[in-house]
Amino acid sequence: MGSPPPLPQHELSDYDHGSAQFDEILKSIPPVDFCFAYGSGVFDQHGYHDDDHNYSTVAHKQATTSRGDPIILPKSPSERERDPARQPMLDLVLAVRNPIEWHRENLARNWKHYSVLRYLGAERLGQIEEDHGAAMYYNTAIPVPGQPGRVMKYGIISMHALREDLLDWRWMYAAGRLQKPVRVIKASDALTEAHQANLASATRAALLLLPETFSDFDLFTMIAGLSYRGDFRMTFGENPQKVKNIVTANLPHFHRLYTPHVLSAVPSLMATTSDRTRFTQDLSQSTRAGLLGQLPSAVRQHLVPPSMRGSGGSVLIPAVPAGRVPAAGEVESALRTAWEGLPVKTTAKMVKLGIHKVVARSSLTQGIKGIFTAGVWKALVYGLSKVNKYRVGMGKLEAAGKM
Repeated sequence: MGSPPPLPQHELSDYDHGSAQFDEILKSIPPVDFCFAYGSGVFDQHGYHDDDHNYSTVAHKQATTSRGDPIILPKSPSERERDPARQPMLDLVLAVRNPIEWHRENLARNWKHYSVLRYLGAERLGQIEEDHGAAMYYNTAIPVPGQPGRVMKYGIISMHALREDLLDWRWMYAAGRLQKPVRVIKASDALTEAHQANLASATRAALLLLPETFSDFDLFTMIAGLSYRGDFRMTFGENPQKVKNIVTANLPHFHRLYTPHVLSAVPSLMATTSDRTRFTQDLSQSTRAGLLGQLPSAVRQHLVPPSMRGSGGSVLIPAVPAGRVPAAGEVESALRTAWEGLPVKTTAKMVKLGIHKVVARSSLTQGIKGIFTAGVWKALVYGLSKVNKYRVGMGKLEAAGKM
């Protein structure tokens, strides 16, 4: 086998601007192996600033999608310079090889970053990180070095757990964030193949939920929404327009992330325009069965048809005698045959339910863990800010419905 295709670049052209602020952050904490920033603190979300922070009006560059939907192109670095105290919280993920040692050193440097759980010590903090929720430990509402008034939250995850999430979607938590544009602060070659696999998996899952023809906006909206399926915060606590807002303001970033390497790696997907704004896909049952078989294992375990489900999560294969455990190849072959006999709507429903089950569990348990790792007061303030976003978003939906 040849070497994997190059890693899609996460906004490399934008790294230099503001690198000093990230350098200050990295200097204030123990060394990390991989780090990225995500969310509205580094990428615009359509409607975010005006609704939640009353930022001064900035002239946005206008464009449209292939189907005529208005989008806002990413702002230039100079347009991003705002009063730090009025900017959104900066969200970071830090991947480290040894979480216990990392927490031990961070407790010595930044004792006040932690909630009352700091009194449990580094070893217990590492266990809480790895054994509960989505294998991440968040410190919340931390002052950003060099930016008075601005705060950040950072989540610590082990390199092993991050790689597992990227490949298997065990939690689809960190993996979900890396399916959308992020700003890599410190890269790691050790994650290149896993990251590539995560993007390809997101593309395949999205295709199983899309019709035969669609636009780039449709594709990236479906991809961006995967990790929110089943997330309890989307029911009450997040702007219901969040996914569309992310894609609307960042369509060029999604193109940089997914084209041409990732989209070219999915043979059933074909661009029908030279600028890759319109696509078509093969909806044959054999092709869809192939896509199902390539989804990450945490989702694939939920794709077993009811007629083949045995006790304890086993797969029943009529051709295999009772008492003999079927080989992996036999299971894959039997599942593919079963999938090929299912209509498009049924396979789409199975994928939605499978992703929903993975995300629902990890988002809820991580949310509960966050109450303790952040501290009750910080968790309450953060939760109220999320509820406000939900309220604003619902207000916009209601207003649009009356037009």
